[in-house]
Amino acid sequence: ALDAVHEPRDVLRQGKRLVMGQWQWLRPSMNPSASSLTSLLRDVSKKNDGYAMFMIHSSELMPGGSPNFPDESSIEKLYRVDVRDYRQDFCRCGKTRFRRSRHDGICKGFFHLSRGKAEGEQKGVRERACKVKKTIKPASCSSASILNNSRVLVIGGDHENTLASVRALGLAGIDFDLLIHSGKSCGKSSVFASKYAPVPIYAEGSYDSIHKAIKAWLGDSNPADCLLMPSSDLSALVIDERFRSLGVKTSGFLGDEWQICDLMDKHAQSQWAAARGIPVAKGVEIDLAASGPHSPLALPVIIKPAVSAEGQKSDIRICRNPAEYADAVSAFSNAGYKRVLVQELIGYEYEVTCVGLIRLDGSLAWRAYAKEVVYPEGRGSIASGRLETDPSVLQVIHRVLSTLAEEGYRGLCDIEFFKTPDRVLLNEINFRQSGIVAFTFYEGLYLPSIWAKECLGLPSEFVCEYPEKSYRVIYETSYFRYMRDTGTSAFEWIKALREAGGKNLIFTGDNGPLRVFIWNTVTNKFRRLAGIKVLPDDQFALFIKGPHAALCV
Repeated sequence: ALDAVHEPRDVLRQGKRLVMGQWQWLRPSMNPSASSLTSLLRDVSKKNDGYAMFMIHSSELMPGGSPNFPDESSIEKLYRVDVRDYRQDFCRCGKTRFRRSRHDGICKGFFHLSRGKAEGEQKGVRERACKVKKTIKPASCSSASILNNSRVLVIGGDHENTLASVRALGLAGIDFDLLIHSGKSCGKSSVFASKYAPVPIYAEGSYDSIHKAIKAWLGDSNPADCLLMPSSDLSALVIDERFRSLGVKTSGFLGDEWQICDLMDKHAQSQWAAARGIPVAKGVEIDLAASGPHSPLALPVIIKPAVSAEGQKSDIRICRNPAEYADAVSAFSNAGYKRVLVQELIGYEYEVTCVGLIRLDGSLAWRAYAKEVVYPEGRGSIASGRLETDPSVLQVIHRVLSTLAEEGYRGLCDIEFFKTPDRVLLNEINFRQSGIVAFTFYEGLYLPSIWAKECLGLPSEFVCEYPEKSYRVIYETSYFRYMRDTGTSAFEWIKALREAGGKNLIFTGDNGPLRVFIWNTVTNKFRRLAGIKVLPDDQFALFIKGPHAALCV
């Protein structure tokens, strides 16, 4: 990389360097700045160089120890450089990355010491070396890899569920790996665009591919030292069926490796709730091969995959007449479904989503959000809403969570409800974290990192009581699409953004995912207009770091 920051001693040399630049080392210079080092690291990454080496001598950390830092004022400038924002560029240089925790410790040691002034050259060097040594310790950041050799893997699609986990763990300083599974996305990864995201592992969005990817990531590690955090129904299913019996840490029922698999069946969930006296929407599971063209329930109805992990939310259909029902059954059959759930379409006032955490001691931490605008209709995605404060709703939610806790469930969950004029009905339980958990960040509540810390034996935060005062929330992209399809003014979207406390994609200091989403939306629009469907070359490539070989799945 070239840089023309240094001032030469003569005019000719200055002219040459201004025109041609000069070679820049990955080290603090006479005019230190995080941006110049960030630029250098990005150049290295673009050129696919194997690595970038940071180097510095201890004498450069004291006045007069280097021509670049001849006096105390220059040293003060060096120590004021904030390197925290470019640490992710270290992680993105090359196929392997520095452990984030170790890098944090070094950065804090070199640039953020609470130091006294050195008295004498040798004394100053010794004092600074001691302070650096003290800073690089487990207490300086919450990295499980330093504390007990634990490993953490976040698994999910390239969507808001995974992004929420990435941000929560990144903010907590927990070192983790990232597995993104997807078979449909086109363009850059919005999750990887987050400054908290490590270099991801990519896999196809299939059961076997996710199983192979997680198995390769585990390698020879002790399963008891590994935490798997699913951010999708499919990854939760794979983990419950294939890895919980090995002893890995993850969400699940104590002493029962298969209960999540059983309760992922929507009909089984309805029976589970009914047996415990929990109001639930009426539903019937049908075999598509043996079913006729007529609905087993009075219309209108909703048809959805019997097991959420085996289908897509986009496949959900609302049927208001016999013709729509027949078309929906045919579409599900053509898509390869064997079973579907036919559920009565209740005349509800609004839907409610609960993002919850049942901690290891059985205590509850949760928030519920009323969906005032849902887009697309019938598929449950919130576009805008508010923190739910209706006592009748909160009472039912607390009852469901308490029942799960009593039966041994521990971990993150996402639970959907219908609020009708006279009662609250359970819709479905998802045994993984939801992207709506990002709304809780507005309160400073980070449920994914609290769960990770508990599993890793780290001190976790106290969770404050449920707020009495509501606040607005918005899922920016869904609300924008809703605005576009309904002809709502763009000013209404901007107004909603300003009024919202909890947001899903916009995040202070980390708006890379939003920029990538906008870019992908625009480019995919042009691709569709041109009839082009292109997948990135690495979409189905699985890169395993460390001793494992690169695999294609």
